[in-house]
Amino acid sequence: MSKQNSATLAGWTGRWVFLDEPSGSKSDDHPNEIPRTKSSKPIKRHPDFFFDNTLVATEIGTALFNVHKYQLAKSKVFLNMLNMPKPDGDNPKEGSSPEPPIRLEGVSALDLAALLRVLYASQFSGDQLTPEASLIIPAFRLTNMLNFSKLRAHLLPLAE
Repeated sequence: MSKQNSATLAGWTGRWVFLDEPSGSKSDDHPNEIPRTKSSKPIKRHPDFFFDNTLVATEIGTALFNVHKYQLAKSKVFLNMLNMPKPDGDNPKEGSSPEPPIRLEGVSALDLAALLRVLYASQFSGDQLTPEASLIIPAFRLTNMLNFSKLRAHLLPLAE
């Protein structure tokens, strides 16, 4: 059984089709493919625009941040933290929720906010955007400390 519904968005017209069929199960053989019904081919996740929407809680002083994991994974330091095994028992993994967050010592909340503004501003641009001058030095400082190598290479000429 199918139902059709038209939708118009900013001059574009589309049609939605809802099928009452199970979607199948995920294959471990092809983790980037999303299985579909038996009669269709599996679809693949877009390499640039299929985001991991997992959030990671980070505490700096009295400030709590909840940031996309894929952004933090651009840092070798964060990547190592994120890949640590889950603790034994019922204790949640650090950063998996605001209780318990990943705690960073020796980092300013203002500096992390500057770094995140630069990371998120450049997210959808093939060419890195030039960040506001007030963000460059704090963001560059943390790219060194937390080993965001690509972003550090972009910010280095701007910081000089």
